Amino acid sequence: MDGRSEVLLGKFLRECPSERVADVQIATKFAAYPWRVTPNSVVVAARESAARLDRPSIELGQLHWSTVRGQTL
Repeated sequence: MDGRSEVLLGKFLRECPSERVADVQIATKFAAYPWRVTPNSVVVAARESAARLDRPSIELGQLHWSTVRGQTL
């Protein structure tokens, strides 16, 4: 869905009236597709996620891997 959940979460955090929004910590995952197997590409993916979330950084990034049988990478 092209990061749509991150965009929506970022919008919610921007518009939330609570003062505790600054305390929110975000965890997100990166899909380990062939174009994201280098260290730099993971950093780029993290920066893109942070941008969609409208945050300077992400507190926790998780590597996500598909478990679909027969998948060729």
